[in-house]
Amino acid sequence: MTPPVAGLSPRVSTRIVGPVNLHDWIDELCDALDLDAEVDEALVLDLARVAAHNVVRPAAPVSTFLLGLAAGRQGAGPEELEELAGIYQAKGLSPATARLVAEELTAHDPLTAHLEAELGITENQVVSPWAAAGASALAFALGALLPLLAILLPPPEIRVPVAFAVVLLALALTGFLSARIGG
Repeated sequence: MTPPVAGLSPRVSTRIVGPVNLHDWIDELCDALDLDAEVDEALVLDLARVAAHNVVRPAAPVSTFLLGLAAGRQGAGPEELEELAGIYQAKGLSPATARLVAEELTAHDPLTAHLEAELGITENQVVSPWAAAGASALAFALGALLPLLAILLPPPEIRVPVAFAVVLLALALTGFLSARIGG
């Protein structure tokens, strides 16, 4: 018997570990996570494959998408509700009113309630998984272009040192820009 995966029923976790039809597996995972989600497996897999340079691990991107969706859509627990009420109290509401607002907003749409209160953003401002996959694919392609050019363009006798220097400079520049953008 296959060992169970933490957090999932043994029936579902054995299906995850063993070979299985991807569409059936996604349906089982949606059932286990209590999701009513239509997933375009082909599109998710194609984007993930491009981003991962043709590494085929079909369950990983779909699992990540579905788990994130389930986590964001589930009702908030007591800790999240208290945190949300605290945010509204800090904005000037009485404890009772803050608690009521937190409960009502969380009951309607917990993900949106927490995004707006904790981070000050709406759900429409959050980057979509499709845009993230596309950006990753573009970054991967552009990141591969510099070393490729550094190997192809110089004369054979200096290709390795040039490639080493170009990659080192590109990594330093990427780190610098990431630090500046990230604050």
